Amino acid sequence: DGEVRDIGVKSDGSIIITGDFSSVNGSARNRVAQFASDLWLNSVVGGYGPNGNVRNLIVLSDDRTLIGGDFTQFDASPAPGLGCLLKWGSIDGSFTASRDISSAGQLALLSSGKILTAAYTKMSRVWP
Repeated sequence: DGEVRDIGVKSDGSIIITGDFSSVNGSARNRVAQFASDLWLNSVVGGYGPNGNVRNLIVLSDDRTLIGGDFTQFDASPAPGLGCLLKWGSIDGSFTASRDISSAGQLALLSSGKILTAAYTKMSRVWP
């Protein structure tokens, strides 16, 4: 019912999408949804999700997913513009950005493992 802004594929072939939507195929999914490799909607990802639009994502080598966008929380946990989801879509409570991003326009993963984010007028190294 809204715009999909980014898509990623995990090592097991599952697909994660982010954007500005509140449902997928008639099922409630607040701006983040994950499909199994056979394209069935994963029922684990749900909850409140982020409280604002998700502009982009990066799937990490361990199948966690970084998300960036215009949000301050994910499932009622603080996530100021940047969050990390565990393999099945719940928030990774061990991840904290070193800066309050507020609105992550683009994300980039450097070969060193550091993450860069650009937000309209500034660029920051946020983790680790």
